[in-house]
Amino acid sequence: MLIKLFRYVDASYKNRNRFGFASNAFVSAQLIDRALGFEPENEIFLTTQGLLDYQSGDYRSAASYLQKVVDAGGATVDRLELLGNSHFALEQKETARAA
Repeated sequence: MLIKLFRYVDASYKNRNRFGFASNAFVSAQLIDRALGFEPENEIFLTTQGLLDYQSGDYRSAASYLQKVVDAGGATVDRLELLGNSHFALEQKETARAA
């Protein structure tokens, strides 16, 4: 149901991030906030929130959401790269290397 909501908002599918959601940050932020209210442990929603936070410069929040996904067993190359980049942006270089 929630995936259909995202696709409805971005019906053209032209401007989507690599995780498959709308690239309009404002719309995405509103939808992800609602989606996380329904499914707070959903890996796709957590990853997208982390990506939005990273893009807006909130690296601490991005790292928090992405670490939650990785700790739950959802480590992927994309997620680990974004987590490492978030730690690097926070000047946590040793933590970034570990990610």
